[in-house]
Amino acid sequence: MKGFIQALSFLTVIRFRTGGEYKPAAMIPYFALTGFFIGSGLWAVSYVSDGFFLRPVLMLIYLAAVTGALHLDGFIDTADALFSHRSRERKLEIMKDPHAGSMGIVAVVILLLAKWSAFSQMSDIWLIALIPAYARFAAVIGMLALPYARKDGLGKMFADGASKTALLQIIPFALAVLWFGGLPFFVWFHFVFILSVFAALFFYRFSLGGITGDLMGAMIEYIETVLFILTGVYFIHY
Repeated sequence: MKGFIQALSFLTVIRFRTGGEYKPAAMIPYFALTGFFIGSGLWAVSYVSDGFFLRPVLMLIYLAAVTGALHLDGFIDTADALFSHRSRERKLEIMKDPHAGSMGIVAVVILLLAKWSAFSQMSDIWLIALIPAYARFAAVIGMLALPYARKDGLGKMFADGASKTALLQIIPFALAVLWFGGLPFFVWFHFVFILSVFAALFFYRFSLGGITGDLMGAMIEYIETVLFILTGVYFIHY
């Protein structure tokens, strides 16, 4: 349980006194559960504001607020670096720059518009709560699949602490997707999820030779957006 509390404190703005330093190895198995906690709040916002014309905006505000825009920051830094057409070393330096570049701003605007479009097509179905769980699980896959691209950094502690047993955390959420979405949606959902994750990992490997904390954050935002769009399109007449 301490690992979940630490994961919640790290991945959201909710803070708990955990009585010690963060232990990534203990936190990683709870990334999906933390995502589900975030997603449950998102579903609540969707449910309460259903029928209100600003509902998609409220959902976007909630996601940014509950995470402290942590992953959006990583997404912006990643876009600035990966689309800079520079060397690997220079891309890593760009990601450390605290200032947002033009590519980062354009990319995050497109990302938020894509989420807004998806939210505008989604009703208050429970599947909304499961998508943030899968997005954070995607970051765990990234930790396990790619080497860390820097010699040090906060993200390296997570990459070094990741274990293959952490992959088991997605099982209850996969069963929930099957229960709430049905078998056809279950198949499409996981096909798109796996394809999207491996596309990102290939791009990361090709561009930087590995993964970083910013790339993990970008992965979370990217996978969330893809799955929100998929769910919105699939259940457009729900």
